[in-house]
Amino acid sequence: MRSFLFLFAAVLIGIQAGAPVWATPGELPIPTLSPAKTRDTILRFADRLIGTPYVFGGESEKGLDCSGLVFLVFKEATGHTVPRTVDTLGAWVLAIPKKELKPGDLVFFELDKPAAQNTSSAAISPSAADHVAIYEGDGYFLHAASAGSRRGVIRNSLDEPAWSKRFLFAGRIVSASPLSGLAFEASLTAILDAEALLGSLAPAIELRGGGISFAATLPVMRNFSCGLRSRIEWDELLGTLRIPLELVLGQNTGFSIFAGPALTLGDPSLPASASEPARGYEAPASWIASAGIRWSAPMLRSGASGAGLFSELRFSRYLPLPGLPEDLEADRRATISLAMGLRFRSTRY
Repeated sequence: MRSFLFLFAAVLIGIQAGAPVWATPGELPIPTLSPAKTRDTILRFADRLIGTPYVFGGESEKGLDCSGLVFLVFKEATGHTVPRTVDTLGAWVLAIPKKELKPGDLVFFELDKPAAQNTSSAAISPSAADHVAIYEGDGYFLHAASAGSRRGVIRNSLDEPAWSKRFLFAGRIVSASPLSGLAFEASLTAILDAEALLGSLAPAIELRGGGISFAATLPVMRNFSCGLRSRIEWDELLGTLRIPLELVLGQNTGFSIFAGPALTLGDPSLPASASEPARGYEAPASWIASAGIRWSAPMLRSGASGAGLFSELRFSRYLPLPGLPEDLEADRRATISLAMGLRFRSTRY
């Protein structure tokens, strides 16, 4: 059993280490506290560029291509640098339903597809996009056209058959409301006994308990957020039900830290062994009764929702009962654990 659990833990860590094959989570690339003002700035700057000639590879007011238009507008309007090509831009934005389009969002097209061919929603792929435009509202968009009777930065409508048939998907870069980017997360967790991992070169990890957690976070910047998380977990090793309420700060994909108070139900106690008697603990009230560091793997995503693996190294504050002799190894086993699990995350548009 020990060998199986250690192998399972090693596989999870290995998957996370090799996670570049997975997609990044659906998150807003550029959160903002003033979405209406930011979007208005984007549209005003884009409108000024109408009539700019088409130049392949251009990204200045002297000449623009379609992705160069988006690159220049967002750089000037938001101060952020966005991906420079259509394919990387399509993979970077938060894909949204067409009905959710707001002024300042992006629309992607496949120009090589015959206008008579409809696009099945099941077949849509960001990699198929070869043209991008800035949505203005009321069905209109601005883009840098490379062919046709009108070339350069012009305005067209999604209602025009040539464009409606070639439309692929919509994408969002900036917040649509002050609550855009609010994310809710639920997790299933397995808690592992990290005694051997911390004290031996040949770790043998055993299942210690499990539980569920729920979190809500708000974005601070791209792939960085803060929020609150509550966990409900059974620790079989100590015989307790533990309910922490933690402040979480860090990367949505990558490293984050957490800390907070915790409610402990039951009398924490390490079971007796062949060489040691049972060792009891108390869980004192503290603002930092639970703390740790977390690694969240890139997620498999569908729009603004996704699922992925995570692992945590945790510290739980327990104090030996008065009168017990010092035993650092036992105390370390009681207070430090490793957790791994699966998280489900959904982000508000």
